[in-house]
Amino acid sequence: MRLVTFAAIVAIYLALPNVYPRFMSPNELSRLRLTRALVEHRSFQIDPYIVNPSPRTVSDVAYYRGHFYSDKAAGMSLAAVPVVAALRLVAPDASLVTMLLTVRFCVVVVPAMVVLWFLLKRCRTSYAFLSVIGLFLGSVVITQTLNFSGHVLATIVICCAAVLAGRGQPSDTRIAMSGLFAGAATLIDFTSAIAAAGLLIVVSVRARFLKKPALFAVSCAAIASVQLLVNALCFDGPFDFAYHHMFNPADQANRGAGFFGLAVPRLDAITGLTVGGLKGMFVHSPFLILSVPALFFVARRRRDPLALWAVAMCFAYFWVNASLKDWEGGWSLGPRYLLVIYPLLVYLFVQWVEDEATERSRKFLYAALVSTVAWSVLLHLTAMVTWPMPPNSTFFSFPALEIPAFLLFQNAFAPNVLEWMGVPALIAASIVVLLGLAVIIVTGGLRSVPYVLIVTLLFTMVIARAAPQDGERIRRFHVFLRYMGS
Repeated sequence: MRLVTFAAIVAIYLALPNVYPRFMSPNELSRLRLTRALVEHRSFQIDPYIVNPSPRTVSDVAYYRGHFYSDKAAGMSLAAVPVVAALRLVAPDASLVTMLLTVRFCVVVVPAMVVLWFLLKRCRTSYAFLSVIGLFLGSVVITQTLNFSGHVLATIVICCAAVLAGRGQPSDTRIAMSGLFAGAATLIDFTSAIAAAGLLIVVSVRARFLKKPALFAVSCAAIASVQLLVNALCFDGPFDFAYHHMFNPADQANRGAGFFGLAVPRLDAITGLTVGGLKGMFVHSPFLILSVPALFFVARRRRDPLALWAVAMCFAYFWVNASLKDWEGGWSLGPRYLLVIYPLLVYLFVQWVEDEATERSRKFLYAALVSTVAWSVLLHLTAMVTWPMPPNSTFFSFPALEIPAFLLFQNAFAPNVLEWMGVPALIAASIVVLLGLAVIIVTGGLRSVPYVLIVTLLFTMVIARAAPQDGERIRRFHVFLRYMGS
């Protein structure tokens, strides 16, 4: 069952290149431009890759003293340097799309699939298998894995750091490795510093002497300080971040003010991140709702330092995300800034349901888990085979359904490897979605079939009604057809 599940999920990921003829994410381009600049010009300046710069057309870049720079943490771009260098050797004329697909695959997809296999090997119940399927096929994880951004890799690295520091009685070597991983995660995504600080507290509380906390802190700083060196080379000093020099005024408004754009959590952000139609995590991935009781149960138990760290990080990251002016996270399917808490919630849920839940409650949790995972998988895979990057616009009430519904009725589908092999677009998209449902049935057993069928019927009815009806609204959706080259 593990091998079948792994093979099916890998096949789905490989079938979805997530590239579009007339749209490239500025988030990805910013990182890729820095990688190219380092490989091709031995420079942090990305001027050669900015054509006709205008604040209206160029975003996710910094501008300082007449030169352009990436505004992202340097870790992802540095990790992609050997990949782009090797690609330049074997294919010196490789296109931008080829380069992007290659770095995505090597830097993000491969590590994610290694983690997937590791998690499946540790699964011992259907609850664990279904939760992992929900995580990889029914959450923001799939959209960000098929994207050259830092969220997935940073999450993988910081979770490795947590396991090294929080399990058993870690040796000095494990503590040093944990610190190195935590520093690498911070270099990839600045917000990983929150999780790194939490791990430092865990190490400090568990240690009898200052040696281990100091070892963790020094190891972490050794890697994370690379970003300070980059800042010093590009701007006014090590603590002068690119966010202080954003080229696009909208970007500057979101990140340039205060400390990385942080403010006080707002009610609209809290509701939007949980149950909002635009980015609500419990709406897009409803299986995560089942993790809420586990948060309070584990916090009350106070026996597992790793679980306590996970609970603390869930609340800390949510508080930080709700404090951001741009809490929505731009064009993304679900709240991408909260991606790090998704595997933590899954870990807490599985631990709770396997070790503490009563037999009676498990029967209810099984039905709820199968149903919510099926809905989550249908929602995300339907978006992936059409358009998986809903814009941050109040014009939509639930873009994860509205945009795919519109595109399905227009017979417009995202690029698909099966289609490139000659399979008709509709059939290729259907195979991807059906494969996701088949994995749920394989891991959930025959008793999961009725739940999957009912949820599939309900989803079909909902998405059929989600398509825009009046002419004015339909015209607003045509931009996605242009992006897809239709």
